[in-house]
Amino acid sequence: MNQKSLFFRNDDLGWMPQQFERLMNLFRKHEIVLCTAAIPLYCHDSYKKGAFSQDKGLLEIHSHGYSHLDHQTQGKKAEFGSQRTLEGVSHDLQKSLQITRDLFPDLYFEAFTPPWNRIDDDFIPVLKESGFKVLSRDGDKAAQVPGLLEINIHVDVHTSKKGKITSPQGIWQQVESQWQNSALCGVMLHHKHMEDTDFETLDLFLMEVKSKGIPVLSYKDIWSAQEATLV
Repeated sequence: MNQKSLFFRNDDLGWMPQQFERLMNLFRKHEIVLCTAAIPLYCHDSYKKGAFSQDKGLLEIHSHGYSHLDHQTQGKKAEFGSQRTLEGVSHDLQKSLQITRDLFPDLYFEAFTPPWNRIDDDFIPVLKESGFKVLSRDGDKAAQVPGLLEINIHVDVHTSKKGKITSPQGIWQQVESQWQNSALCGVMLHHKHMEDTDFETLDLFLMEVKSKGIPVLSYKDIWSAQEATLV
């Protein structure tokens, strides 16, 4: 995968459905694929089975935790942190895959984004055991689990500690910086944090991505290209 390419990950499907629909309309408009991390328990309440089936090819859905609850009594927030038991984590991961796959059978891919991008190292092998093929976090973390591919984001548009990126040029600057290290760059979005100006900025950025002919991939695309090397 030497050609410069992008993928887009939007977190928290299940929260603020109207905001997500507005985001999805941008990706429909530009005919660009969006990978969305779905919170199983919230989606179970918000969507009927088969929702978004008409968006096959433009929307790929994967699992975003199970309940998106913080189980830590100290330290940074985590749903799958050090204070969980192996049995509890195994149960939640299996249910996460099952519920999300059953709700979105035409769009689901076996990828997992942990809430707050955190999962204890001891639990990463359980992802593979539960049927997941991909782990997606942020930065340069790398899971050392045979058969599990890590595909992380490096550009956080809406929830970075440095603040929102407020222009297409600002997004390009970070994308091009990441391209110096890797031909693939992941851009993270959060529909629930987006205001009118954020939608306008993203609309312009997607327009430029399309006009430049930059390939935009799904997790399944990336995993399929590297499947043979996963041992």
